[in-house]
Amino acid sequence: MAYTKKKPTRAKRKAVKKRKEANGAAIVVGGTLGGIAGAGLGGAAGAKLAGMGRKKKGIRAKIKRSRKKTGGAMVGAAVGGAVGAAAGAVAGRATLGVSRIAKKIKSVGKYKMSEKHKKAISNALKGKKRK
Repeated sequence: MAYTKKKPTRAKRKAVKKRKEANGAAIVVGGTLGGIAGAGLGGAAGAKLAGMGRKKKGIRAKIKRSRKKTGGAMVGAAVGGAVGAAAGAVAGRATLGVSRIAKKIKSVGKYKMSEKHKKAISNALKGKKRK
């Protein structure tokens, strides 16, 4: 007879669903914050890089340089936002994983008694017969 994998219990399915929702939320939050931070840094860096070089004198040169800096800032913000979002998503997910591991470490050695077990003990102490 071939081995067939048992279907996971309802509780296990619910736990997996809950974990997946938490993972999704962590990725979204991390990605959003990372994107915002990355766009800010990228925009500033892009403007700075675009404005570098030999600075010509005169009003027309100044206008041209400011337009160039604006374009550089836009490109920098776009690139920085994309990179920041990706990095933030990874960081958000990793943070969640670390917190889960920390939670598991805390609970090591603690025996969690089931309701059925508790009831059986209390009945035994009272002197009630088992069915």
